[in-house]
Amino acid sequence: MRAEAKDVLILKTPDDIAFVDEILEIFPQSTVIHVRRDVRDVALSTQKAGWPNLNLFGKNNFANAVRRWLAWEQRIAAAKARSPDRIVSIRYEDLVAQPEPTLRRVLDKLRLRFDRAMLAYWRHEQDMPEWDTGSRDAVQFAKIEPARAFAYRKQAPSREQRRIIAGHDADIVALGYAPGWGE
Repeated sequence: MRAEAKDVLILKTPDDIAFVDEILEIFPQSTVIHVRRDVRDVALSTQKAGWPNLNLFGKNNFANAVRRWLAWEQRIAAAKARSPDRIVSIRYEDLVAQPEPTLRRVLDKLRLRFDRAMLAYWRHEQDMPEWDTGSRDAVQFAKIEPARAFAYRKQAPSREQRRIIAGHDADIVALGYAPGWGE
């Protein structure tokens, strides 16, 4: 990073949340930007990713994706309670619906300058690994798509998906989202 004059390292995977305390300890000047997305969109997207397993959470299925989301959200909440000035949480839905003010909030915390070109990231060369799902998505979607927020509403849930979500309604509401499937 130094050789390439880079001073910002971004780790972008839900599994990094398992190590949030270690990251904060090893990198004492670090700031964690936590992007929360609605659990229904996360679980559906996770299933579509095609991974056979979800590391610590077993087989890649809707129930385990929901379980992982809740565990990671609880882990972030606990870390944020210990280090409130080092963790900034934003909602994915706000980022795609209102990208500039949401991004400005993050950049202010990082003490980085906002550049309007950030809102057109797809027009610029990206320095990201091809194997990363998020990197592939950035190339595939090639622009900020507000319609990707709450995409689950366009899909009729199975009885099992509805039951799983209903079983976690209190957690989902506590994290700022509507209960149920949103029909």
